[in-house]
Amino acid sequence: MLTSRPLCLAALLSALGFALISCGGGSDGPNCDIPLDTNQFPSSTLSYATHIVPILETNYCAADKNCSCNNAVCHGASTPESSFSTKTLTDIFKGGELSRSNGACTIVRGDPDSSYMVQKLEGRSGERMPSPVDPRDTAPAMPQNDLDTIRQWISEGAYP
Repeated sequence: MLTSRPLCLAALLSALGFALISCGGGSDGPNCDIPLDTNQFPSSTLSYATHIVPILETNYCAADKNCSCNNAVCHGASTPESSFSTKTLTDIFKGGELSRSNGACTIVRGDPDSSYMVQKLEGRSGERMPSPVDPRDTAPAMPQNDLDTIRQWISEGAYP
């Protein structure tokens, strides 16, 4: 009977270790920076550089206000809001404080509904983005055609 206890303990510790490794124990969120798999996503009609960057740089407010995602006081700043930068695709995949605290990936290749970025743009997770620079203002929602472009880009694998 004494020999079975150490075996049970060893089995339990092995299982716990495997679970921690599998779940990424000790990290600050899921592994979201998954390389583009061109076997799963063989082609795309959209790219980050050509189609998504212009959307992120669009000012959705009146001319005297700037509520683009990439402006100097939001996610394009040197110290971006919620530590989430939209300056580069690499930055977007890194995510920010909110996506990590929610255990979410900013972009889930092939799945816009599970992508935290889309959830924020649609207002399904906290405050809808883009938000106005001045909290007394209201920012219009991102136009549906721009949101549809982002959703399609993610569905097609989020090509660079």
